[in-house]
Amino acid sequence: MSSGQRPIPVFLDVDVEHDARRPDPTAPGPFNGYEAAHRYLSELRPVLQECTGSPVRYCWCVRMDPQMAQVYGSITWIAERYGRLLEESTRAGDEIGLHPHWHRWDVDRRGWLLDLTDQSWIEDCLLSALDAFATAFGRPCRTVHLGSWVNDRLLRLADDRGVRFDLSLRPGQRRLSTFEAGGDSRGALPSYVGIPRHPYRPARADFRRTHSKDHLQLMTIPLTAGPLSVEWNLRGVARRAKYVLTGGLRDWRPLATLYLTESRDRPNSFAELFHRAVDAGTTHLAFVNNSSFGVDRLGNFQQALRVLMEHPAHARFVFTTPPAAFAAAEPV
Repeated sequence: MSSGQRPIPVFLDVDVEHDARRPDPTAPGPFNGYEAAHRYLSELRPVLQECTGSPVRYCWCVRMDPQMAQVYGSITWIAERYGRLLEESTRAGDEIGLHPHWHRWDVDRRGWLLDLTDQSWIEDCLLSALDAFATAFGRPCRTVHLGSWVNDRLLRLADDRGVRFDLSLRPGQRRLSTFEAGGDSRGALPSYVGIPRHPYRPARADFRRTHSKDHLQLMTIPLTAGPLSVEWNLRGVARRAKYVLTGGLRDWRPLATLYLTESRDRPNSFAELFHRAVDAGTTHLAFVNNSSFGVDRLGNFQQALRVLMEHPAHARFVFTTPPAAFAAAEPV
């Protein structure tokens, strides 16, 4: 990296969870995807280090929540079953964080329910997850990926319990009442249109905004999103007008969150969206991935990584963790 070129931190998070979207409580199984993902990323580490000229660190956010307790008999099952792999990651400088789900078993439906209207249940899930994490690892949790649904109360609760980094916000996400919920669902995903796209400490009263004084200690690191291709037709113009009304002129182009495992077609392929995101002057790159990619979407993951490492700016990429990246620096 030549002098004057600013490094671009890359936060690559893998959510350590079961392979099935709807796990069967009567038939718990091993995390085959996580086992394969751990092997692959361990072997990839020296390759990425040679390409970037910097140490490579990943984030692993483990599942600890009531769903894990019901399916596997212990909320800390992952730490008990995969302690050796997690310790290997820790020794390599990786961050171990938390990725709780809010599902509960619905006896009448005999299936999983994701109730986003039950704030008390969600907060109880988070508190029990944070307590379990501290018990399992002997330290408070610093980094979380709370998923596509957060609100002010949940982030304040995480902040009060010592969480310092969150990898949840998806810039450009519109309010969605229909989505993949891993079961039945109630409620909707919130709109994140217009939020800052750089790491920031959210205002205590409105996590979508920054505040010079009344902010959380927790820093949120928005996921990387690329502008969608402009469609100059009635539908495309109406869509952009809606975004302008919601997020202002800065976000007049709808954004799509980039997932390393997702397959997209032109003109909004992963490569095209990624190049637009970097060309727009992104301050960082952040990706979250379900560990099941190790067995069912490894090809997509590998192709996306090739896109990253073939970009002209790849020598500036530093695969790191939130605590390492912000240990001695304030947010942008």
